[in-house]
Amino acid sequence: MTQREFENIFGRKLLRRSGDYLPYIMLASIIFTFLVVIFLANISFNSLEIHQEIADRYQQLIIEKFRNESITEFIEQQPEEKPDFYIPPSNKAGSGREKIVKDLSASGKINPYAGLPETDIGSMEIEELSGEDSGNKGTRFFKRSNQARADYAKDPGEDLMRDPYEYKIYRTANLYLDMPEYLVEEQQEKEEYGFRDQDEILRVIYRKSSIIESCYQKALRSNTVSSGYVKVEFKIAPDGYVLPGSINIINSTIRNRLVEECIKKNIRRWRDFEKLDDTRGIAHVVHKFVFN
Repeated sequence: MTQREFENIFGRKLLRRSGDYLPYIMLASIIFTFLVVIFLANISFNSLEIHQEIADRYQQLIIEKFRNESITEFIEQQPEEKPDFYIPPSNKAGSGREKIVKDLSASGKINPYAGLPETDIGSMEIEELSGEDSGNKGTRFFKRSNQARADYAKDPGEDLMRDPYEYKIYRTANLYLDMPEYLVEEQQEKEEYGFRDQDEILRVIYRKSSIIESCYQKALRSNTVSSGYVKVEFKIAPDGYVLPGSINIINSTIRNRLVEECIKKNIRRWRDFEKLDDTRGIAHVVHKFVFN
């Protein structure tokens, strides 16, 4: 390469060295990129609609697949096998008893259940009222239990249908009544609260408000809490400290357990109130902390 050729190629300015069409190509690229950005910005990307469209297409694919295939289910039924020790129950006694009950019901002369009270929910107590003395009652019950245990094919309702009038039916119920309000008020002891200057209480609360605010800000950084308020009650002893067992959350709209426990933990440490005489008593304070 000669000196003249070198100067013709590399001695030019940057724009002239790159060619005459480069500025137009760069301008066209910028305009195209700008138009693409505007087009994509106006498209509505709704994740729910895309998810629903995918679900509909998948459902349609499954339906078309099962339309092309014929599925037949065969259910094999096996005959019921009876055990070797099976003994068919005798229907002779049952059929005779059913015939007697049917005849009595048709004639209308004797109805063993006539006049008995109708019970929806209750307890029924059955007692035998035979003419025998009480000394033989335990022996008779023992024989009947052995008989019922031996003859498993016997109808358990046969003893009840034999002498239906030898039983008593009792109805029991429970009734609950609310105690009147004036009785409740008399039983409850009225708690008397002491006196403390309100301005002095507010000064201490405002002095400690930054610590309470830090509980909310810590939860706000993890996006686990929303704006709202926490209404707290506590009691102040005459010596100037908060009674630990008296701190309660009355109402809270932030719905965050960690923030509420942090507030209670910090209030439990407050000992900056003015010391008063014991005659002033224990002061009761209700305060609302608002968080935005």
